[in-house]
Order: sequence, then C-alpha cells, then structure tokens
Amino acid sequence: MFPNLLNARDLGGHLTVDGRQTQMKAFVRSDLPNCLTPDGTQALLDYGIRTVIDLRWPEELADLPNPLAQQVDKITYLHHSLFGESYASSDEREAAAGLPDQHLYQNMLDVFQVEIAQILRAMANARDGGILFHCRMGKDRTGVIEILLLSLVGVPQQTIVDDYALTAIMLEEEHKRYLSQFSDPEERKAIAQDQLCLPEYAQKTLDHLTIKYGGVNRYLTTIGLSTSEIDSLIERLVD
Repeated sequence: MFPNLLNARDLGGHLTVDGRQTQMKAFVRSDLPNCLTPDGTQALLDYGIRTVIDLRWPEELADLPNPLAQQVDKITYLHHSLFGESYASSDEREAAAGLPDQHLYQNMLDVFQVEIAQILRAMANARDGGILFHCRMGKDRTGVIEILLLSLVGVPQQTIVDDYALTAIMLEEEHKRYLSQFSDPEERKAIAQDQLCLPEYAQKTLDHLTIKYGGVNRYLTTIGLSTSEIDSLIERLVD
C-alpha cells in the first residue's frame, strides 16, 4: 500500500454487529515510517493522511526521528507516547514492555490510562482527513489502540482478533531477518518470544475490557473521555 511500510493496514472495510461498515481512509495503523520512500510518503498524502500520531517512547523518538514530522505543511504530527509519564523512568517502562504480551496489553489498559486518553482525544479532535498511528513495529502499542477503536464501533471480536493476528504474517520476513543476527540460543529464544503476535493476546485484551471495565465504552468513560469525544471517534470510523 505504502512502499517500505511493512505492517500498514486500513481499519476500514470491517462490518459491525449492527450492519454498518468501518470507513476506509479514516484510520491507518502501521510500523515506524522511517523507511518510507519518497513515493511512499506521497502515497500516504494521496491516501488522505493528514494527522500522524507517534506512540513511541521519547528515547525511541530521539534515536529515530519521525520523517513525517517534516511534512509540516501537509501533515499534523503528534507525539503521544503510550508508555508515558505513568511510569516515571525508562527502566520502569522497559520492565513493563518486557511482560508477556497477553499481560502487557492488560497492563497498558490498567496503568497507562492517562496516555491512552490523550491518544484517543487527539484522534477525536484531529483535523479533517485520515489519521495514521504507529509505534515501532506496529504490533503492541498500535495493536491496543486498534483493538479499542474497532471494539468501540462494534466490530465483532473475532474480526478484531483476526486483524490483530495479521501482524505476524506481515512482519514474518522482517522478524526472520532480525533474528538471524543473533547466535546465542537463549537470546534467540527470548527475541522470538517477544516477536509473537498470537490471536489470544487480542482476545485476552477484549476479555479484560469486558470483565474489569464492563466494555470499551465504560473503559473510555473511566479514563476520562467525554461523550462528545467518544461520539467523534465513532463518527470518524463508521458510516
């Protein structure tokens, strides 16, 4: 879709339980766009992307600045780290990120509520046009935000789980390439575990939203989103 983006896909085209359909070109999720070709950047612009929300840590941003931040005349660039100030130190953030994904995602929902609210509020109040949101590989932080958005508009859980699991397919070759750089068996095993993108991770996240918070709408209210902000997200995403 966009040259050199490995894990980009539109949240549009999914049927909801009430018979509506998620809109194309409203939300696109991806990996870090630092490898985009000029044609890839132009493809994003031609697709209608007008807001970019970068979910990475400040340390990641310092190491690899976002090239789309330079498109100041055409794109509004926002940095809202999902692993943000709720953990005061980088060591705490790294410890949280080292949790197995099925626990990491639940930890995100429970601990980073201020950050998630900031991200979703930025989406609700964004300028007209499409929104691209991403982290580094577009797997964990990006995956949780996608789960919240699709769940909010009533996309069936199995559809959400299946879309989440596509990341494993889209990043398979990149993961193999990265893993080949390591020779120590234990290190390779740990890295391979971190690269997993299993369907049950998304399902456990959806279950956690239901069991602990009573569903995504109540969760968003709990973390401080207003009714108008929730409505704005829904209006952006469904016909």
